[in-house]
Amino acid sequence: AFFKTVGEHEVKLHQVFNGAAYDGLTLKGQELDTTIIVTVLDKVQASIKANYINNDGSLGAALNMADLAQNEVTASHSIRLSYESTGDPTAFNWSIEGGDPQTITNPAGNADVKYKKMGTFDLRFIASRARPSGADTIFIKDFVKVVASTDPVNLENITNMESDIAMVFSREMDPFTINKSNFSVTINAANGAVPA
Repeated sequence: AFFKTVGEHEVKLHQVFNGAAYDGLTLKGQELDTTIIVTVLDKVQASIKANYINNDGSLGAALNMADLAQNEVTASHSIRLSYESTGDPTAFNWSIEGGDPQTITNPAGNADVKYKKMGTFDLRFIASRARPSGADTIFIKDFVKVVASTDPVNLENITNMESDIAMVFSREMDPFTINKSNFSVTINAANGAVPA
């Protein structure tokens, strides 16, 4: 049987036996009626959008979602990605070239991404389901162009990397243009300050 209309469809089965018939372990009559519900899903289709995130955290203007748009994003600034879909996909995967994070799996509707390094970057989104199998892939070439920032560089996190201390900054810095005298570091330990 082929179902060409999306939705739930009833398939009724009427069976007549020579004698009393079993339904599982239960003895029924000579006639059995069964209704099977078939759910027909639409094909998987997705649409995505992106908005700048303003400095106060509010949602800003929409980005152009066309190939080669090169939406300008200032280094250390973020955008919010969102999607809509049909066909009941169960897996949602973002690949955000140049972004932080670079991959997001199964986001709950929205995903915030910060761009820390300059360059031009692509965007890919895949919505899919395993059964019945189906997927929709959206790829945008040269989606954003990350430009230089005059904002202060903020220290966002300090982590332990093997035997070293790693500092995570709000945007990348060119190591050849950094003047060490502009930085001072103090490490406070349990027994007092440790010279850096």
